[in-house]
Amino acid sequence: MIALLDNQYSVGKDSELAPRAAQRSARQPARTASDTRRHEILELHTLGVNGGYTQADVTSFAQILTGRSIGGGKGRLARGLAGRFYFRENLHEPGAKTCLGKNYYEGGPRQGSAGAAAV
Repeated sequence: MIALLDNQYSVGKDSELAPRAAQRSARQPARTASDTRRHEILELHTLGVNGGYTQADVTSFAQILTGRSIGGGKGRLARGLAGRFYFRENLHEPGAKTCLGKNYYEGGPRQGSAGAAAV
């Protein structure tokens, strides 16, 4: 699912590597996971079309999932075992988030696991 939705390319806007990602995207079009992809998770894979979520929920869910990646790629994706889950802390959007009325205070990979489990 990470690769299907291009989550390995997501970068939190306040993450450690966000400034580098912004410089790179200024030189070439960025290939990042979008809110549209997170909308697909909420609508198609979990809650359904009338799932009761808002655009704020979509954006927050996208932030919760930043840093969730797969290993064995090229460049910044080279670490970890090829095709296996790998959490990239330096790409994760820091801080607590609220999605679907629930607060997620956990940091790092625990935040994404808690958020995904709740949806």
